[in-house]
Amino acid sequence: SKVFDEAENRMHTIKAVMYATLQ
Repeated sequence: SKVFDEAENRMHTIKAVMYATLQ
């Protein structure tokens, strides 16, 4: 569903930001 996709995209974005911050 659209809501689920939005939440998943946000989760991936947060993971990417966290990963970049830890580098």
